[in-house]
Amino acid sequence: MPVFTVPRQLTTCSLEMTFREFRDKAIWPTLCSSAAFVVTNFIVETRHISWNPSPRNVAPLWVNIILYTSGWTAFVLGMLTLPRWYSFVAFLSLVWVLFVIAGR
Repeated sequence: MPVFTVPRQLTTCSLEMTFREFRDKAIWPTLCSSAAFVVTNFIVETRHISWNPSPRNVAPLWVNIILYTSGWTAFVLGMLTLPRWYSFVAFLSLVWVLFVIAGR
């Protein structure tokens, strides 16, 4: 009588992932959060900056939530995926926004 054995792929949890697999799959969230950060900052800079008496952000709460969430997501995913090319794109978007904010 043959003994039935369950294949290894069926016994492991499908949520298990190595760090290398995570870095390979994190390309689109990293790039999308970087693009959202730059675009949202452009919207804030062109429409929601009050210059009287000094520059300050008067954007609605939902715009600020998108701005800060996409910025932190780009930073965290950029740190986790550091040797990949899209981590440098994330850091470039962060540096770009910092230069734009510093130029106010």
